[in-house]
Amino acid sequence: MLANALLLVMVHILTALLVLYNSPGKGPNVQPADCTVNNPPADLFTKIGWADFTSGFWLGGCGGAVFAWLLCGTLHVDTLMKQGAFFPWVG
Repeated sequence: MLANALLLVMVHILTALLVLYNSPGKGPNVQPADCTVNNPPADLFTKIGWADFTSGFWLGGCGGAVFAWLLCGTLHVDTLMKQGAFFPWVG
């Protein structure tokens, strides 16, 4: 349970940093095309696009942490974790 709470705290801190990155008034830096991304999405480099990315990051991060908490809270996963099926060093 502590790991899930820590994960939620980390998601909130990273989301706050993404919001602060966009807040000074200028848009995010536009990245040139490189060998990994031939055509970077143009809408990401606007204030609205960056705000959408930040809210999606927060929603996905919190949703993933809650889903992991629900999975770890079930009887079967808890039993398997105590037996060391997933992480042999835990338990």
